[in-house]
Amino acid sequence: METTQRVVQILIVWLIPFLGALGLYLFHKSQDDYVSIPFKGKFGGGDNGSSHTSTGD
Repeated sequence: METTQRVVQILIVWLIPFLGALGLYLFHKSQDDYVSIPFKGKFGGGDNGSSHTSTGD
């Protein structure tokens, strides 16, 4: 096997997984940026006063 061919094959074998890992990292990072956006609306069921609760007695 020629030296040039061997070097190119080694580079390809290492480059493809590296690019795949980099792509996955960037994808997950972009998803984290989307999730970390604060929610502007009201969260929850509102006022939870005791006027409509049952004591079970």
